[in-house]
Amino acid sequence: MDDFIEYTVKKKTTNKQKLVRVLNWALMVYMAIMSIIWLPPDFVMFGLFVVLIYWLIYHFFIYPMTDLEFDYIYCAKEITIDKVMARKKRKQFAVYDLEKMSVLAPLGSEKLKRYDLEGVKVVDLSSGTDIEEGNEMGEKRYVMFYDTKTKVILDLSPEFVKIIQNNALGKVYLD
Repeated sequence: MDDFIEYTVKKKTTNKQKLVRVLNWALMVYMAIMSIIWLPPDFVMFGLFVVLIYWLIYHFFIYPMTDLEFDYIYCAKEITIDKVMARKKRKQFAVYDLEKMSVLAPLGSEKLKRYDLEGVKVVDLSSGTDIEEGNEMGEKRYVMFYDTKTKVILDLSPEFVKIIQNNALGKVYLD
């Protein structure tokens, strides 16, 4: 029995990313004002053109890196994770086969202790926010050890976990 479920998690914008956004906008405004004030009238359009080019670079390259979402898709015993940047660009980030998954358990579970060794690569694909036990969506932060070499941190809904549990018997713990 193969099921399909999709779940989207919005990555929290960090203070560093907010600062990058604000500084870029401040630089663009400063460049526009200085172009109008300091440049001779014949070169004002050139100065504003430079500001336009900078805005295009910001809009297409810098801003998408500060506005991220992760789409978790379960289908055919695989968890596919797509990275969505600024709700415009979608890029497949990773594909995890349930056969190679060692364990999936809530963050802080005792079941994870024997897998959490030195040299394990940590991949954080969660929202980055603190999840309380009684949030309205029922989501929790889970840790998946994949091939015992990779530790993947995810925010999963109860429905998503249930489907994984039904298709990967003995590898999913809910404690």
